Amino acid sequence: MNITLAPHAQRDLAMSAPQAAAAALHSSPPFPRIDWAALAPVTGSVKADTLTLDLTGSFKNIGPLLVSNALTINAPKGIDNSGARIDAGILNINSHDGFLHNTNGQINAQSLQGNIAGQQTGQPLPRRATWAT
Repeated sequence: MNITLAPHAQRDLAMSAPQAAAAALHSSPPFPRIDWAALAPVTGSVKADTLTLDLTGSFKNIGPLLVSNALTINAPKGIDNSGARIDAGILNINSHDGFLHNTNGQINAQSLQGNIAGQQTGQPLPRRATWAT
């Protein structure tokens, strides 16, 4: 990401170091213009044999979540897997007060159990092993 300073101080600061960010933010007015569109979430993947996520809020998956044995996701405020992928041998998903969004996402499991009290987008929980919309 680059930060461009006002025209009278034309220079770009590479944001690879915290010192550059601090210098840009502490510069005298006019303040730097930040290219917010260049900021994107960092995607990655999680691989595990067994994983339990006991959350107090919601869960948003943006990368592959690959669990070879048992995966449990307890997210009372909702689960968002839109455009992402969850693979598990045994999958148990619970969102008692929330939602399940799986638009353009994939949920694959040999055994799947879900308890979703709120809104679902994508297909409803299937009776088959693979859920893809």
